[in-house]
Amino acid sequence: MMTAKQIERWWRAQRYGKLLAGITAGRTGPAYDRLTRNPTPTAAAALGLVRLCELGQQFAPITGLLVRELVESQRADGGWGDDVAVTAAAVRGLMLTGGGISAERGVEHLRRVQREDGPFPDPAVRRMPAHGEATAAVVGLLVDLPVDIDLDAALDWLGRDGKSVDAWRVRRAMLALN
Repeated sequence: MMTAKQIERWWRAQRYGKLLAGITAGRTGPAYDRLTRNPTPTAAAALGLVRLCELGQQFAPITGLLVRELVESQRADGGWGDDVAVTAAAVRGLMLTGGGISAERGVEHLRRVQREDGPFPDPAVRRMPAHGEATAAVVGLLVDLPVDIDLDAALDWLGRDGKSVDAWRVRRAMLALN
């Protein structure tokens, strides 16, 4: 089990892949698959905050460094890069530790790139094609948070589009949060 001290140790050593692997060990789902495939400081900071909150350690000394990483790496458009899963993870981490303007800007970015028929594109540009794994990752990361994003439309689209992502992967992603 990942502890607050381990999160701090691997963060300070800039071992983002190791940090993400430790946090996601035993977890399955599109969000975790996407975030560990290409480890970045942003993804590590976001899931680090999520894990600290799970441990009841959201006030640990490392929390400020992780929040700072997310605030400083946010783009002008409100997202955190071209992967909507990274943006959704950053929003989740920030909302669990108090929210704020960066979380609100991230939600607004996701709302802007979500396609009218419900799914999210990959990369995060609205005119790009719908992407099942990206949509399932966003839903899995944000389904239990009070965000102003049409996650019901995304779920409906996932239910209709069996080619993009298997329904069991979506259910497993959502169950992993509970």
